[in-house]
Amino acid sequence: MGQFNSAPERPELARLGHVALETPDLDESLRFFRDTIGLQETDRTEDTAFLRSMYDTEHHTLSLTETDTAGVNHIGWRAQRPEHLELFVDQLEKEDIDVSRLSAGEERGQGEAIRFEAPNGHPFEIYYDVEKPDPQTEKESQLKARRVSGDTLVRGAPTRLDHVHLRDRDGAAATEWLEEHLGFQVNEFYRNKGKRWGTWLSVTPQPHDLALSTHEDTGDSDGRAEQFHHVSYRVETEHDLFAAADRLRENGYKLDAGPGQHAITEGKYLYMREPASDIRLELYTGGYLIFDPDWEPIEWSDEDIGIAGDHQWIGELDERMKPTIPY
Repeated sequence: MGQFNSAPERPELARLGHVALETPDLDESLRFFRDTIGLQETDRTEDTAFLRSMYDTEHHTLSLTETDTAGVNHIGWRAQRPEHLELFVDQLEKEDIDVSRLSAGEERGQGEAIRFEAPNGHPFEIYYDVEKPDPQTEKESQLKARRVSGDTLVRGAPTRLDHVHLRDRDGAAATEWLEEHLGFQVNEFYRNKGKRWGTWLSVTPQPHDLALSTHEDTGDSDGRAEQFHHVSYRVETEHDLFAAADRLRENGYKLDAGPGQHAITEGKYLYMREPASDIRLELYTGGYLIFDPDWEPIEWSDEDIGIAGDHQWIGELDERMKPTIPY
């Protein structure tokens, strides 16, 4: 009787957990993310606010820390199992990647974690243990999967964290590293003038938890070209995109692009930037789910849908979409 080969266990990521942002004006950033967009403030330290949306199940999915300049401190990913944290450490150190450890509670609402800068320059964190929202609050919904009642939310408020979009000088090499070392799956990619320009990857059934596009500029003064393009939260329907756009304009904010529909991932979008930090936010809905174990990546080219940076099915992106945040 034949036996299956027993291969060493590979560590896996479960999902995108949170994004830690830095802003020179915490109050102004909260006016945008909390008061206008509709994220819920769940915790606060002297210089940091922690937020999440209605169906987010962790302590926070966004943190805002007041610093001298705007930036992205790290992007947090939750491991599939608690023992995978040490497996990731072993795997990363074999690649001569410096790994720093955080003790439980060093980041509010979170257990032990590791942080590292990937070879492509992006600051990642991996953790497993995390505090969950207390269901016994005055904002509790009788629909028990909700962390807050819909009556407490602004119209069209986000329902959960969806994905991040990063830019890199060598998108192809960065994609290969993410596949090999963090277990991402390529679901769609885009070739512009024959070269790989963008890749949409996931560790969940979503079409993307992380989008990665090639950036050919020299970056900031020290030559860093790796950049954070946007963080995306999901809303329930296309109508919520219009509700959010209306609310943003009523509060004096400008829109970057949308509402519209991406060709790649088939998601509907609305882009805007928080003025104090210049961090870009996307509200997103639609798309599809992937359950096939033998999924073949979908290839797009400029012959299919247009030039890099404006490969939209409905609507278009313009010059306002170019500014991004170097790390």
